[in-house]
Amino acid sequence: MSANCRETGNVEGDQGGKMGKVTWLETERLQSRDELRDYMNDVFGIPSSDAGNLDAIADDLSEISEEVIVKVGREELRKMCDSGDSDLPYRVLRVLSAAADENPHLHFLIV
Repeated sequence: MSANCRETGNVEGDQGGKMGKVTWLETERLQSRDELRDYMNDVFGIPSSDAGNLDAIADDLSEISEEVIVKVGREELRKMCDSGDSDLPYRVLRVLSAAADENPHLHFLIV
């Protein structure tokens, strides 16, 4: 697997034994609105019409009804903070974190 690819899969969750989708957040795919739109559609199935708008993304994430675990590595966060190219990845992280606080089916983990 290349460094730019992340596996997604299902794992046994701690939510009463339910299976959940696990995905690794790829911050390098969050540098522009176009990349964000494609990524949110690919990973979460958020419609393209919503996926470039952070408020719409937050609304769509709040409606997820299956168990989803989003992981981001500490090294990935470090690279994102050091690059300073765009504040969009940081803003997306904040949206994901807030959505996970509100939606019991969405889990956001820094590992």
